[in-house]
Amino acid sequence: MKTLLCFFLFLITLWVSIIIPAVHSRCIKNQQRSLLQFKKSLVFNHSTKLSSWNASTDCCSWVGVTCSSNGHVLGLDISSEHISAGINNSSSLFHLHYLQSLSVIKLDGNNISAPVPGFFANFSNLTILSLQGCNLHGTFPKEIFQLPSLQSIDLSYNQQLDGSLPEFPMNGSLRNLHLRWTKFSGLLPNSIGNLKMLSTLNVVYCNFTGPIPKSITNLTQLVSLSMSHNKLEGSIPSFSGVKNVVDIDLSDNGLTGTINSTHWRNLTKLSYLSLGSNKLDGNIPASLFSLPLLGRLVLSSNQFSGPFAEISNVSSNLLYGLDLSSNNLEGPIPMSIFSLQGLINLDLSSNNFGGSFPPDCLHQLRHLSVLDLSYNNLFLTHDYTNFSYSSTSQLSDLRLVSLQLRTIPNFLRNQSVINLDLSENQISSIPNWIWSLNNLESLHLSWNSLDNLEVQSVNPTTLVIILIDFSCNKFKGSIPKEIGELISLETLNLSNNAFTGEVPSSLSYLSQLHSLDLSRNKLSGQIPPELTNLTYLAFLNLSYNRLVGRIPNGARFSTFDAASFEGNKGLWGPPLPADKTWSNHGHEIDWDIICPEIGFTCGFGIVIGSLLFCKRWRKWYYRAMYNMLLKIFPQLEQRFGHHRRHVYVHQRFWRR
Repeated sequence: MKTLLCFFLFLITLWVSIIIPAVHSRCIKNQQRSLLQFKKSLVFNHSTKLSSWNASTDCCSWVGVTCSSNGHVLGLDISSEHISAGINNSSSLFHLHYLQSLSVIKLDGNNISAPVPGFFANFSNLTILSLQGCNLHGTFPKEIFQLPSLQSIDLSYNQQLDGSLPEFPMNGSLRNLHLRWTKFSGLLPNSIGNLKMLSTLNVVYCNFTGPIPKSITNLTQLVSLSMSHNKLEGSIPSFSGVKNVVDIDLSDNGLTGTINSTHWRNLTKLSYLSLGSNKLDGNIPASLFSLPLLGRLVLSSNQFSGPFAEISNVSSNLLYGLDLSSNNLEGPIPMSIFSLQGLINLDLSSNNFGGSFPPDCLHQLRHLSVLDLSYNNLFLTHDYTNFSYSSTSQLSDLRLVSLQLRTIPNFLRNQSVINLDLSENQISSIPNWIWSLNNLESLHLSWNSLDNLEVQSVNPTTLVIILIDFSCNKFKGSIPKEIGELISLETLNLSNNAFTGEVPSSLSYLSQLHSLDLSRNKLSGQIPPELTNLTYLAFLNLSYNRLVGRIPNGARFSTFDAASFEGNKGLWGPPLPADKTWSNHGHEIDWDIICPEIGFTCGFGIVIGSLLFCKRWRKWYYRAMYNMLLKIFPQLEQRFGHHRRHVYVHQRFWRR
């Protein structure tokens, strides 16, 4: 009994906790009318939230409306409701004092296509304003930024919206500022350091100029700083005071100077740092690699020089992504890099690294997925062909371009490589096992010394290669017909070689082919008409060969211009110019045109000859024609019947 009583009291308590707040949050009538008037001014299609707005229900229960406990409307969220008009300076929402308690306005994902109404600044309690992706244009009102209660503003992905940042007051409440993909420009004000509560600053793909304010080190609550793809200049300021920052992206600007090692000392929470595509120079400080939580470091496309120092404390290092490409770094690659056991992506391409590179050091990088050592002065030691790299590795993208390789590294036969780029080397042969790499999708061997192409018969269900680039080699002989078995192939480039013979018709089996380049070879014969069956073919280049005959007609072939076939003296037909067409095919007969003409001439000659030289056929033809005319015109019998005697005279004339 006691248990039942406790359960009954629990139900009463639960009912009171649900009903009483609902009663207290009942919508104020004036505010309900204001919202209904606002809905009436909007232009929208298929709105799920606005469909619940009607006078018969409590506005605090409407979807997208949030109320306080005493019934005041606090939040309005009508994001992604297909609103196309009605939110502007004349909108009823911004003229009615009944809604001045609004603190949250979210209109993301609507095609408002209008300037930002200045009346947003009249909502003195506004804390969150989100207008992301609304196709806004014009100039954003500065006074909205200066609302004392504003904590978060998101204007991202309004690519026609311009404006500039105002001077911020001391101890402003702004926590999140998102201006990504807008046309905001001008200088970043030094007063941005007054925003002590700022947590996220994102101005990616804007047009800001000038230096990064030094006051940014005062933003002690900053977690994320994204300023890439602007026109910022000058040196990188100190971030030593921004102790809570997790990611910093200053890439794709015009920043200059060196990286001061002391500016990063206190960033113990930093996990992502990108300074790529600037004009930074000097040495890369080793202190960057001492940041305990740093996971990804991007310093590519700068002017860093000198040797790359050994990395200390590699055993506790969490670095998984390192991009130092396109700099002027020199000397040997520090072996400590290959002790970073968490490394997944390593790009050291386009530097001046030299010395020997033993591939056996890779066995320590069990998680390495992407490795790019291209365009350096490295020399792979001779024993690399005998090195057996563990088949348990994750290496999927390997780029060893322009490293003076003479053979394809043998350790790759045990790998699950997806993209393999060994172009611009001195490789002279392709091993048979290359066609057994079941995960291989992209194979680049252009600009080598290859002279013999043999494609083993493959199982099309296991080999999924989609791109082959063997251009600019020394291949001779015929193009192997076995290439037609690579049914997943989408791109095939065999240009700038010395292939002879005909274009194999087996290429028509490559039903997924998008691009075919056989230009600048010595191919002869006609273009196989079967190639017109390649319905996905978007690019074709057969120029500068020795092909002859008419260019096949087909759905895809009709979309290619003359450049696809030029340089073949024996080719003719569209899309080649008319004068070139007639001069090229010479005396070749177009049987598609001649055959109907011959048939018509022969048939006509047989009929006329029979009437002239065969009396029986002539009499039959006359009677048939006469009877047919009488059926069509019966009056001819009355009019010409007495003249039929002349017909017999005429017949006697023909007997002579």
